Amino acid sequence: MVQTIILSLNKIKSMKKISLLAIALFTLSISSCKKAYKCECTTSDAYGTTVSTRDISKTSEKNAQAICGNSTETYTGIGSGSSTSIVVNSNTSCSLK
Repeated sequence: MVQTIILSLNKIKSMKKISLLAIALFTLSISSCKKAYKCECTTSDAYGTTVSTRDISKTSEKNAQAICGNSTETYTGIGSGSSTSIVVNSNTSCSLK
């Protein structure tokens, strides 16, 4: 009779540990899916290089990549001088940090 009670108590303790472990794993899995990201863009042109960053609030990595762009863009425009036009090439690349 005493052995049966002890075995029952051990089963209950084991079930509690398993339940707590399951809750902890579930919580970690939810929190690791979404986090804050930083988008860093580097722009280079005839005038130099500029680095800008912006924060992307808690989202999935896939959405953050779409927001940031993760691409390289080249822009060619015409700047104006006093009497001549100047072609300005600008290259911008962005990535998640």
